[in-house]
Amino acid sequence: MNMMNSIKTNLLLERLIWISLRRQQLAEVKEKRPSWFRGQPGTVWREIPPVFVDGDFNFDARQVFNRFAGPDSWQLWLQRGTLILPNIFNYLQSAKSEIDTEFAMYDFHLNRQPGLPTMGWMRNMYHSGVQQLIYQDPVLWALTAAARPDKLWRLIAYPYNAKSAVSGQKTGFLHMDLNLKRYQSEGLGKNMVQSSVSLTDENDKGCTVVSQVQYFLTNEDINRYT
Repeated sequence: MNMMNSIKTNLLLERLIWISLRRQQLAEVKEKRPSWFRGQPGTVWREIPPVFVDGDFNFDARQVFNRFAGPDSWQLWLQRGTLILPNIFNYLQSAKSEIDTEFAMYDFHLNRQPGLPTMGWMRNMYHSGVQQLIYQDPVLWALTAAARPDKLWRLIAYPYNAKSAVSGQKTGFLHMDLNLKRYQSEGLGKNMVQSSVSLTDENDKGCTVVSQVQYFLTNEDINRYT
């Protein structure tokens, strides 16, 4: 797909050395910021060193949306809070055969557990070629950065398992992707943008439904929901 990393070797080595040094401080970070490590893998990268930050860089979120998502898409995003963008990944059509083969390979090796419904999840498929292409896609990155309220553009894509459902398979479930207590106490999740990529056409009987509810929460509400 002609996607390459343009970073120079010496700069890459500098960053890897910085990461190695930070990992040595893991115990100290856990002691100072215990909330960072609750219920999720530990991370020591939240404090970004100044050398990695370009304070002079800024961008026009409206222009990014209107260029990559279509005219007036920025206004629609502000009004609805969710958008469906067709044909963003059309270039993957040139690799359809390879993508289908890769899904078939992971499906063959998937360990299905009796009594545990798969719901279409490929629980062993995190690092496939097509997933890595999507993680690095510049348009997805630009739209994600533009959609964030804080406009942070140095982002990390973390692997998530793929999904491959068949007709008639139960896939529906409901959940809230936000820890309300930590949102209130730490602001965790306030700049979160969620996105999903479908490689096949969806219909009203096989799609993700996004429900938006806006209301004010009291402490009593938060304790009830958590």
